[in-house]
Amino acid sequence: MSLCYNPRVSVRLRFFSIALFSLLLINCRGNSTVTGPEIFLNFGFEPATIDPALATDPPTIQVARLLFLNLVDLNDSDGSPQPALAREWLVSSDGLVWEFRLRQDASWVQYTPTTSRSDKKRGIDANDVVYSAQRLFDPRTASSFAPLFAPLIRNAGALNKADPRTSPQDLEKLAQAIGVKAKDPYTVQFLLTRPMSAFPTLAATWLGRVQPKEPIADEGLTWAEPGTIWTSGAYMLER
Repeated sequence: MSLCYNPRVSVRLRFFSIALFSLLLINCRGNSTVTGPEIFLNFGFEPATIDPALATDPPTIQVARLLFLNLVDLNDSDGSPQPALAREWLVSSDGLVWEFRLRQDASWVQYTPTTSRSDKKRGIDANDVVYSAQRLFDPRTASSFAPLFAPLIRNAGALNKADPRTSPQDLEKLAQAIGVKAKDPYTVQFLLTRPMSAFPTLAATWLGRVQPKEPIADEGLTWAEPGTIWTSGAYMLER
């Protein structure tokens, strides 16, 4: 797997590619080596998926972090939450409503490996965050971590525990009822079931990983393939 740098996201680093090599070594420790214009990351095995809603193992999580913006990031030195897609956040006096105000310069990009061309598809807004949360809790997605987050978000449990064979119309009604709402194009609110001071830290995990609706709806299970995937992070998928 190879990722290439996305100049639309950061101008502080020069273009280089990341090559992610899967080595069939059971007891090999993860490490990184810099050689010229490439960084080689030894994950020890092939990532199971690039879909950020399904990420469970460390390699997949690391790939998702490189390819997709998260609502919140964690500081590498002390683990404290810091701005990412969300530039700031506020909490209500009762601790039940968290409001995240988004950057307005983030975009979805589709990279075509055969032509080395990257096309800006559209900007990222609050509706993308809402869609990503609904998809995370949708039983058809089958996210392993959704049951851990569902008790924290209003009405998310009803959606996550629904039968995947439920009609799409009924699942959509359940999705619209969960406590993740777009207040305006660049403000999203999370309505909690109980106060939680560490919620921004939770928003730095699967709960806040933003995904693009269009390729997922159009391509289904193959939406994350090279040339098809839309990304928003510092790198784009090459192979």
